[in-house]
Amino acid sequence: MLHCRNVETDFGLRVSHLLPAPEFISGPFTGFTQSFGKSGDWPYYNEVKHMKKRTKQPSQRQLQAGEVIRRVLVDILAREELRDPDLKGISITISEVQASPDLQHARVYAAPLGGIGDTDKVIAALNRCSKFLRGRLGREMTMRSTPALHFEADVTFQNATDMQILMSQPSITRDLHKDEEEE
Repeated sequence: MLHCRNVETDFGLRVSHLLPAPEFISGPFTGFTQSFGKSGDWPYYNEVKHMKKRTKQPSQRQLQAGEVIRRVLVDILAREELRDPDLKGISITISEVQASPDLQHARVYAAPLGGIGDTDKVIAALNRCSKFLRGRLGREMTMRSTPALHFEADVTFQNATDMQILMSQPSITRDLHKDEEEE
């Protein structure tokens, strides 16, 4: 009969080893012990658990629902005057909407157009208005249920700007031209 024993390696990871069970242990669950069952059992359990979720590709249904929600939200934000003072006079870009597998929640990536305005304030204001926007969304879409909207800052434009600034530095352009001359 074997039983499972957790052993900590040199790198701080816990590994389960199957070892012969002592003679005095008996019963239906002799060969098993709980390993990696709770978040406290392994230091990186939660990170690994969440990484597995992110690696799954969205279904075609999720992608289509996200695109429909994005189009309708853009129309609503273009037409409606929102009462929130942080959103007065600010145009908002919605770059992507990711719908959950059950289509009950949608993560909306938004940013002020042209980077004008404080992004954190705008996202906080959009999250305050999310119930109003969800109601308007429900009137204009023909889905079984309207997803709850969760706004997050879209950093892709900022990353592209940072990359452009980095690529325009003299030392990097010199290295790029050197590689082109060698070819």
